[in-house]
Amino acid sequence: MSTKTSQQASASPFIFAGFTGDRSGSMQGIYNESAQGLYEWATELIESANQNNQQGRMFITCFDNKAEKRLDNVDFNKTNLTYENCKEWMKPRGSTRLYDTAIEDLENIVQKAEEFKKNLPRNIRDLNPELSIVWACCTDGFDNSSMNTSEDLKNKVLWAREKGVKCFFLAANQDAVTTGESYGFSPDQSLTYTASAQYAEMAFRNVSTNMRQASCGESYTFTQLQRDSSLRTPPPPQNTPTIPQAPKRIARRVNFTNNTSYPRPTPLTRSPNVVFE
Repeated sequence: MSTKTSQQASASPFIFAGFTGDRSGSMQGIYNESAQGLYEWATELIESANQNNQQGRMFITCFDNKAEKRLDNVDFNKTNLTYENCKEWMKPRGSTRLYDTAIEDLENIVQKAEEFKKNLPRNIRDLNPELSIVWACCTDGFDNSSMNTSEDLKNKVLWAREKGVKCFFLAANQDAVTTGESYGFSPDQSLTYTASAQYAEMAFRNVSTNMRQASCGESYTFTQLQRDSSLRTPPPPQNTPTIPQAPKRIARRVNFTNNTSYPRPTPLTRSPNVVFE
C-alpha cells in the first residue's frame, strides 16, 4: 500500500482548523514572519485537505487587547486568503488578551464542529464520521488584559482535549513546555521558539507540519529536530587556556637557635709585601 493511500485511509473526512494568534505590540520584531507563518499554515492545511479528499472549515482569530475573528467556520475552498490579508491581521498593536481569546476560540470551534456533525445528512451521520479538530495558540508573552485566569484557560484546554481537540502551544520569550503545561497543553504539543526572523519562520513551519499530520491521523509530537530548529541554543562555554604556573621555590630555613656549631670566619691578615701609607 502506498504512503498516500495509507494516509487517506487514516485521515478524517472532515477537518476543523483554528489559529489564535498574538498581534500585540511586542510581536513587532517578528511581524513579517508571523504573517508569513499564518499564511503558510492556512494554505498548507487547505492543500493537504484537497490531496486527501477532506472537507475543512477554518477559524482565524488575531488578538491584542481586542480579539478579532478574521475567519469563522469558513469552508476551506472559500477562504480566498492572501499574504496581504495576514500582514494586515497580524500587524502589531496593543497589549495581550490571551486567556479570554483562547477560551472563546476553543468554545467556538468545538460548538461549530458539533453543530456541523449534528446537521450532516442522516445517512452520513449514522456512520459516525470522525471530525479532526486542530487548534494552535501562538504568543510571545503573558496575559495582561483578560478577565479570565490562567487556571480558567487550563480548564478549558483540558476540556477541549477531552472533546478530541488536538491543541498546540507556540510561544516565545518563555519556556513553552512549562508554560503550556500550566495552561493545560501537552508538553509534546508545546514548542518554544526564539523571537527572531529565522527561528520564528521555522517554528511556524513546524507547527503547520504537525497540525497537518494530526489532521491526517499521523503522529503530531514535536521532534527534537523541530525543537532545535525553532530555538537558538546558547554557544557552548569556551575553555579558558590555563597558564602554566612556575614551581614554587621553598626557601630553606636555617635555625640559629639550636646548639649547632658553625666554623668562625678566617680573620683578614696583612700581607708582608703590601705597604700601607
